[in-house]
Amino acid sequence: MRSFFVIFLLLIPFFGSAQDFKKELKEANKLFKSQEYSAAQKKYKKLLDIKPADVDLAYKYGACVVMTNPDNEQALKYLKHAEKSGKSDKEIAFFMGKAYENNKDYANAIVYYERFMAVADKEQLKNLKVKKCIKSCKKMLK
Repeated sequence: MRSFFVIFLLLIPFFGSAQDFKKELKEANKLFKSQEYSAAQKKYKKLLDIKPADVDLAYKYGACVVMTNPDNEQALKYLKHAEKSGKSDKEIAFFMGKAYENNKDYANAIVYYERFMAVADKEQLKNLKVKKCIKSCKKMLK
């Protein structure tokens, strides 16, 4: 009985931290969905510190960095990790394009924007102004 009690006491912090993680993840996802990238970025960073190999966290953190920071080398690191691991979220191509555009690598930006255009629906293309992004990148290449 005593050993059961000791094991139970040792597991309490684990269950609490798992619940905290889920709560924090839910909040981060809500912020991401509502395009509150700065607040979401902070939460995803904390979550990545706990689960550094999580591909979805890497993708969303990288996307937040793209949308809040003009220097996107850090964003590209996380987005490439997500892309290499087979992350299938079609928006990853948009955020990769945006990161390359922010880093003035317009040729790669166009490649990723065009990949996104091939899989995105009309509403996404309109909301994210992808054609305008491509046009801007092509203009910068001239």
